[in-house]
Amino acid sequence: MKEIKVQEIFLEAGYQISPKAVEMIALHSAPNDLISYILENVDESLFVIEAEHIDIESFEKEYPDLPKECLEEVPCSNDTPTSSVAPVSSTRSPARSSVSSTLSPTSSSATLQDERCFSDSNGQVNNINIMSDITDMSTCVGEYMEFVQYFRNRYTKLSNIIRGRVTARPIESLNKNRKHSSGVRRGGGGDYNEASIIGMVSEIRTTANGHKMLQLEDPTGSFPVLVHQAEKDLFEEASKLVLDEVIGITGSMTNDGSLLIAKKLVFPDLPNIPNRREGTWGKAIFTSDIHVGSSTFLEEEWCSFLDFLNGKTDNEQLKKISEEIRFLVVAGDLVDGIGIFPGQEHELDILDVYDQYRKAAEYFD
Repeated sequence: MKEIKVQEIFLEAGYQISPKAVEMIALHSAPNDLISYILENVDESLFVIEAEHIDIESFEKEYPDLPKECLEEVPCSNDTPTSSVAPVSSTRSPARSSVSSTLSPTSSSATLQDERCFSDSNGQVNNINIMSDITDMSTCVGEYMEFVQYFRNRYTKLSNIIRGRVTARPIESLNKNRKHSSGVRRGGGGDYNEASIIGMVSEIRTTANGHKMLQLEDPTGSFPVLVHQAEKDLFEEASKLVLDEVIGITGSMTNDGSLLIAKKLVFPDLPNIPNRREGTWGKAIFTSDIHVGSSTFLEEEWCSFLDFLNGKTDNEQLKKISEEIRFLVVAGDLVDGIGIFPGQEHELDILDVYDQYRKAAEYFD
């Protein structure tokens, strides 16, 4: 099975996966069923699936009669694009057919659409895999429900990261306590119950006393959170929050259950992973906000950048760097677009979004 397919399937499921784990799965005789087994049994708190998280022995004991699968490899020439070949069909175990079918290499989200080979200036062949192509499939028109679905999806993915570090309860349960006025005090000592919630920040304001008042919202409801000015580090963190940010908050409930006093903020940041220097070589360049089509597009500077990427420079130091570059990542705003804001047409050199993409394609070609 193609390693790029393995990576894509796990990314779509919300997980990162290490190169060793990818290789282990790709070399297995039944990779699709192994992927299904891993996703069914993986600890949801994991962010990166490592080789040690894959229990092949247990998998093979549970499903000893799985048929072997393979994906034909297509030889790649330097000039001619080749389409991927459909996988050899096999009869699956009925108990697993429903899960495996969603991970089939023929599904539109995990199909290797095209494979091309290019030679660099040193004659080394670099394979470029086109994992998906959205031509004629980008149908968003900016309707209300599309924005709702986007924010729900965003909340789900980010809250799942936080949930691996915080045992949170739905906001609805806090509201029920408040409605019933049941009181949440732990007896007569004056201590308040601790609670943790995860939500999207829907409101930020400063109280008359200078404290921060947040309104956190999840699919079950919303709840107010107070951050005391006296908690300096916490208050500084809260001051940097923006609307629609997804965070986790641990704190103490007031006696009447109407307010959560924040003690800790948890963000969906990436875990600290030791740097690994194995499995690949070279450098990657990250860029964004190119805005092809805009009258402010820096064409001369961009063409100089392309010359640098192609090693066309008299500066030996830059030339050496360019020879080591393997990846160019564009993190957004490749073209300027059309109708983004009123009067944008007066700031465009290219008035058609498809022509903007055609021009961008010329640059990248």
